Amino acid sequence: MAYTTFTVQFFATDLGGPILGGFAAGVATIIAAGLFDRVPGALPSYAGFVPVLWLVVPGALGLQGAVELGEPGGHLEAVTEIGIATMVIVALAVGILSATLAFDTVRPTLRARPRPPARTGQSG
Repeated sequence: MAYTTFTVQFFATDLGGPILGGFAAGVATIIAAGLFDRVPGALPSYAGFVPVLWLVVPGALGLQGAVELGEPGGHLEAVTEIGIATMVIVALAVGILSATLAFDTVRPTLRARPRPPARTGQSG
């Protein structure tokens, strides 16, 4: 899940900036968590996606802002980086909410599909 989130964030940030990257990573993480939740024996989806989101997505931006805050004369750049990190976190939250809403809307449709009859192994 971490690789999925990071990859989507990387390419979306390259295309449209860090805020789009945060939004896209939020959406991708919910989708990946929903898919991994279907794997037998896997962790519950919330146990997989929460740590990934807070480590991968805003972590680098917030750390960069904190480092620049400690440098002499880097206060303006630090405030800018911390502001961008805050906006990325908001975009991430909106992405999570959007994907959760979409996933919860589609989930009953996926469960309502009739399953094929089980094979008994006997010809008849």
